[in-house]
Amino acid sequence: LVDPAGQCDGSALDAVPVDAPPRELQLALHLAIARNGGERKQTEAALQHEKNKAQRYLDIAGTMLVALDRLGRVTLANRKACKVLGYQESELLGQDWFSLALPEAELKGVRQVYEQLMLGNVAPVEHYTNQVLTREREHKLIRWHNSTLYDTAGNIKGVLSSGEDITAQEEAALKLERKVELGALLTSVSRQLFASQGTATQPRFEQALMQIGSYCQVDHAYIFNHLPETNTLNNTHQWCAEGTLAQKDSLQNIDASLAPQWMSSMHAGQDVVINNVAELADPWAGERDILQAQSIGALLAAPITGPEGLFAFVGFDMVGRMREWQTAEIEILHLLGDLIGQAITNRRMVKELQAMEYRWKFALEGSEQGVWDWAPDTNQVYFSPHWKQMLGYAGHEIGTQVEEWSQRVHPDDLPDAMADLTRHLEGKTDVYVNEHRVRHKDGSYRWILDRGMVVSRNEQGEPLRVIGTHTDVTEQHLNRQRLVDSEAQLKAMFSNSQVGIMLQTDYGVLERCNSRMAEILGFASPEDMVGISMRDLHLSDKHFTDFGERFYSNLKNRHMLHIEYQLQHRDGQPKWCLLSGKALDTTQPPDLNKGVIWVVDDISRIK
Repeated sequence: LVDPAGQCDGSALDAVPVDAPPRELQLALHLAIARNGGERKQTEAALQHEKNKAQRYLDIAGTMLVALDRLGRVTLANRKACKVLGYQESELLGQDWFSLALPEAELKGVRQVYEQLMLGNVAPVEHYTNQVLTREREHKLIRWHNSTLYDTAGNIKGVLSSGEDITAQEEAALKLERKVELGALLTSVSRQLFASQGTATQPRFEQALMQIGSYCQVDHAYIFNHLPETNTLNNTHQWCAEGTLAQKDSLQNIDASLAPQWMSSMHAGQDVVINNVAELADPWAGERDILQAQSIGALLAAPITGPEGLFAFVGFDMVGRMREWQTAEIEILHLLGDLIGQAITNRRMVKELQAMEYRWKFALEGSEQGVWDWAPDTNQVYFSPHWKQMLGYAGHEIGTQVEEWSQRVHPDDLPDAMADLTRHLEGKTDVYVNEHRVRHKDGSYRWILDRGMVVSRNEQGEPLRVIGTHTDVTEQHLNRQRLVDSEAQLKAMFSNSQVGIMLQTDYGVLERCNSRMAEILGFASPEDMVGISMRDLHLSDKHFTDFGERFYSNLKNRHMLHIEYQLQHRDGQPKWCLLSGKALDTTQPPDLNKGVIWVVDDISRIK
C-alpha cells in the first residue's frame, strides 16, 4: 500500500484479517494514510520553522552576505545585499556576479583574478574594497570580507563574502580631503599674498590666480581694477588654462558705463553669477554683447572692496561653453577676492588673515568633524570646540599641548598612530591617516578616524604647520563587531540545530554536517562523517541506486524533496528518517555535484 507521498506503511492493516470485506480494508487504508499524513505535516512544519529561523538570521544581518560558486555565479544573497543592490533575491541567484554587478572598467581584471583564485594560482584576498553597480547602474563602494570555500579534498568551491556599503563614508572622506586640500591651498595663497611687498605683488597675484583657477578647473582667472575718476576697468592680472588664449592686453581702459548692471552689482557687494551668457536678456544686453565678443560662455565674478568701497573685482570664466557654478566655487572666489582686497589695502592684515584661515575649519565643524591645527616646532595645538565636545569636554577643559591628544590615545594604539604621524611628517606619505581609540571624559573609549596633512615647511623641509580632523567612527566599529557576532550566531545555529543537517557535494561525498546528524546515525562526531560517500548511508547498493533513480529527478527539477526513508545507522541497522533535500546550484537543470543540502529528522520513534 502506498500513501499520497509515495511511502509504504502497512501498520494500520496489521489488525485486519486477510479475508476481511473490501469496505473494511478500504477504511483501514484511509486511517493509515490520515495518521501518517498528519505526523508528516507536523514534522514538515517544524522543519520549515527552523528553515525560516535560519533565513531570518541571514536577513537581519546588518551587512551584505553574498556567495559565489566557482564560475562566479551568485548562490546566496541576503536581504541586506538585495536592498543595497536594488534586486530581488530571485533576480540575483544564478546570475554571473561580475557581468551583473561590476563596472566595465573593473570587470575583466577582477574576473581574471577570481578565475586564478578558483584554480589555486593566487592567494585568497581576505579584505577587498571595490565599486559595484546597483540595478539602477548607480555606483556603490563596498568593503568586503572574503572567506574561501573548500571541498573535503581541499579544492576551492567558491567564495562567501560579507560586505559593508561604505559609499557615504567614502564620499564624506573625499569631501573632507577636498576641504582639507582647499584649506591648505587658501592658507598657502594667503601667505603668498601677505608676504609680498612692493613690486613682488604682481607675480604673487598671478600665482594665486593660477592655484585657485587650476583647483576650480576654469579657463581664465583674472583681476580687474576700477578707476573711479575715469570710470574705467583694466585687466591687471590674468591666468589662462592650457589651450586658451590670453586677452589681457585687449582688456584695458574699458568704459564701465557699458556694463551698468555688472557695475551696479559690484558696487552693491554682490557676486555676478552667469551660467549661460547667451541667455542674458535686458537689462543685461550690454554685458552680453561684451562677453560674447570674447567668446565667453559662462562667468563668475566677486567684488574686491576696501575702506573707500569697490576698487576691483576677481573673476572666473569659461570659453565657449556653459557652466553651472556651484556654491562652493562662488565661496572660493569670494574668499580669493577678500584675500586680494586685504593684500592690496594691507589693513588689519593679521586679524583678517586668521579669519580667512579658519573659515574652512568652521565649515568642517558644521559637518561633525573635529579640527586640530598643530605647530610642531612649538608643540602648540588648536583643538576646535567640536573636537573637545566629541570627547565630552568643555572648551576650557582641554589645553593647547599635543599631549592633550596623545595622553588620551589608548596605549595599545598609540605606537601605530605615532608611527603613521612620523612617516607623514618625514614626507613619506601624502596624508596622515590612522584609526585609534581615544579616551572620553566618562572613561570609555571612542574610535576616531584621524586625518591630517602638513601644509607648510621651513627651508630645511621641517614641518611648521599640520592641519587635520577627527571623525568619530565608533558606530562603524560596532557594526563590524555585530557582523562577527552574527556569523558566530549562524555557526551556533548550525551546530546546535535539533535536526540533522548535511551538505553533499562532489558526486555524493559529504562535505559538512552538524552534531545532530552524527547523533542520528550513530557517529561519534560530525568530523567522522566528513568525506564519506552517501552510498555508505544507504542499506545497500541497490537501495542507493533505487533512491537516485526515484528521487534525484525531483532535485534536478529544482524541487524541494521531502520523503520518509530508511538510512543505515553506523551499527548497520535501518533508521527511519524524514529527509528534506534541495540542490544548491540555481541553474536549470542544477548540477547536483555542486551541492545538495539535506535536513534530516529521526522519525524512528513514530514508525
